[in-house]
Amino acid sequence: MLVFSRIADESVMIGDDLELQVVEVTPSAVRLRAQWRTMGGRLTKEIFDGARSIGESVELSEGLKCLVVDIRAEKVRLGLIVPRNLTVHRREVWEAIRSVRHNDDIDLDS
Repeated sequence: MLVFSRIADESVMIGDDLELQVVEVTPSAVRLRAQWRTMGGRLTKEIFDGARSIGESVELSEGLKCLVVDIRAEKVRLGLIVPRNLTVHRREVWEAIRSVRHNDDIDLDS
């Protein structure tokens, strides 16, 4: 299980297509939203939008599960069970990786 600490409005990217966002954190629960992104993020399909308390989980797809491990002040610790063939990154790290990949695809010699 991978564990991430997030605050409201922060996300975790699972693969290149699934974004798990922390929408709101309260002392007793966290509201999560999960969206599939297609066509470079231009189209989204919401697959989950709801609240979970500590110890509760949501299955986002087969083999992909999110568990609320802990809530402290405005931070939530999310435990993710993900198939080994998928990458998992904080959104800001995922964006940096995509930026580097995009820059590597540009041929400056032409």
